[in-house]
Amino acid sequence: MLPTAMLDAERVLIVGPHLSGKRQLFHSLLGTWATRPVVTATRRDADRVRSEHDRVADADGIVVIDCVSSLHERDPAETPQTKHAAGPGNLTDIGTTFTSVLDARSEQTIAVGVTSLSPLLMYSPAEDVYRFTRLVAQQATSEDAPVVATLKSDVHDEQVEHMIREPFEVMVETRVGEDGNEFRVRSREGVTEWQPIDPS
Repeated sequence: MLPTAMLDAERVLIVGPHLSGKRQLFHSLLGTWATRPVVTATRRDADRVRSEHDRVADADGIVVIDCVSSLHERDPAETPQTKHAAGPGNLTDIGTTFTSVLDARSEQTIAVGVTSLSPLLMYSPAEDVYRFTRLVAQQATSEDAPVVATLKSDVHDEQVEHMIREPFEVMVETRVGEDGNEFRVRSREGVTEWQPIDPS
């Protein structure tokens, strides 16, 4: 069971090093929020993201905005559940695709996820990624859709990480503990103790 501070939040950022359980928490939170999430995928293709989500959540029509396949395929096929953007280096195209998907699902109860923000920072200045992240968060919450994103903590300097955190009200930190992956939650109520991430 995820902490109330995560479940009740509108904007959550999950930050941690490689293989520390960020994606597990990301999909668990999305699946708890809604059965029809919209996920912007910047590191893995739609099939892999959908498979990861299905392992931890009961998905019912998850839509994936795939920012990866267009880098390898000239004209990747689209379906009602898979839309494509022109790679993690094109924030404008990702934003346009996200807006169109959100508009098409405005009558449905959804949640929004971005996994991960780190590839965007490889291609674009931190200020541009910050503006993009803030726009996504504003658009989602204006439709009453909570949003969660992930960020690798071991590849960005402290100033960049601090900037990207700003649009989020709750931050979840993950780490590799002695007995497995762990997380804690930072919110207005304070900081929780470290607790294990369910590996299932």
